[in-house]
Amino acid sequence: MKKSLQILIFLLIAQQSLPQDISFSHINHSRLHLNPGFAGNPKVSDIVLSHRNFSPTDFGNYLTYRAAFNRYFDWANGGVALEIMRDDQGQGAISRTYIGGMYSYRIQLRQNLTIRPGLEARYAFYTLNTNDLVLPGMFERSTWELTGLREQISGKKDQYLEFNTGFVLTYRNDYLRTYRDWTLGVAMRHLNKPASFLRDGEAIPRQMIVYFDMEIFLKQLETYRSSTVLIPAFYYSLQKKTDRFHYGAYLKYKSIRFGAFLRHDSGLNYLIPTFQFGAAFGEFNIDYSYDAGFLNYKTSPVFSGAHEVTLSMNLSIKGRNRQ
Repeated sequence: MKKSLQILIFLLIAQQSLPQDISFSHINHSRLHLNPGFAGNPKVSDIVLSHRNFSPTDFGNYLTYRAAFNRYFDWANGGVALEIMRDDQGQGAISRTYIGGMYSYRIQLRQNLTIRPGLEARYAFYTLNTNDLVLPGMFERSTWELTGLREQISGKKDQYLEFNTGFVLTYRNDYLRTYRDWTLGVAMRHLNKPASFLRDGEAIPRQMIVYFDMEIFLKQLETYRSSTVLIPAFYYSLQKKTDRFHYGAYLKYKSIRFGAFLRHDSGLNYLIPTFQFGAAFGEFNIDYSYDAGFLNYKTSPVFSGAHEVTLSMNLSIKGRNRQ
């Protein structure tokens, strides 16, 4: 009985949450997901694999898988990226699959100032699996025991094509050694406002994202890899009446990274601390983070923490100066 009601509550929550975009804790590895202007960083070509396990208490896992490829091409004066994601909610009751292709064009404004406008075309495929759902009509009303009769509810499938755009402004400091560079990005997602799944006739609202980070050298040594660097990062997203702040900093010491971040909305309905640890092994980097659950001061929390693991492989930078 308890489990059955939890499944029903989960379905109601999922219907409200579907228009919201997937978010990741590793914003240093998911910048491409936030803004297509990050496609084709001239300094780095890489492959990134991510897995996120978010577990609402007693509602089944939310599992997200992401793979991204990113490369800069001199002949195109820009970068190309491919991103594939799969998101399973409630032990597969709702599944979302995304395939996106991106291109950004590099414009040199000044010697150390570059802007990269980008565009993404993304195909989305959604499914609702009703085979394992337990619904009110399957209970005997007097005893609330399962009768064995199946209440009929049809599964659903949906698909759409959407477009996202944005630009990234980068300043590279080649002379002063107090900091290396800073990056500012602004993106607008769901430009064509496609119809959303499970909400007939209602379009997915556009989402605006602002991103900023900076590399501050605390100890400048011969190479970037051997130096100690503090990297504060911030992003803000706004989608209809829902917003999100995500900010904090990484401390890079030689080949090891430590990070601490906070995520919340403007009303402080929730506050999520996140702790991240990462290490570099040659061209490979691995990061792990833990979201320490929802600290909700206005309602009783139903969510537990989330684990996220990211593996990235650098395809471009070789030798002593690789990042």
